[in-house]
Parts: sequence; structure tokens; C-alpha cells
Amino acid sequence: MNNDTLDREREFYFGKLRDIEEMLQKKGLDQDPLGSEILKILYASEEEQVTVNEKGELTITQAGEATPEVADDQ
Repeated sequence: MNNDTLDREREFYFGKLRDIEEMLQKKGLDQDPLGSEILKILYASEEEQVTVNEKGELTITQAGEATPEVADDQ
């Protein structure tokens, strides 16, 4: 793929993620446990490792952290 195609694709998916963020916030779902976890995924930095286990539990690990931090907004 050329750079122009990659740029358009990146902008397309960024727009989708921004729409999800805006919808969650406008509907007040950022206070809901599931909505809150979705936003944690969207806001995770490049240095953070985000995983979801078999039970659907979100885990965010900082770079160099020995034990993962399990999100507890449930």
C-alpha cells in the first residue's frame, strides 16, 4: 500500500474511534462499567499493554510493570 492509502485508512479508523468516544460521552455511558472500560482502551497510551482475558476482564499493564493492573470499575 502506498502512503496516501495508509493515511486515508488511518483517518477512517480514527474517525470511527472518535465517534465511539463521543457517543459514549454524550449518552453518559462513560460512567457505565462497560463504557468506562471502552474509554480506558481508547485512552491507553502506547506504553500501556491492554489485554482482555477469556472472561472479558480488562487488564492494563504499564511498560516494565511486573504485575498487571486489572480495571475494577465493575
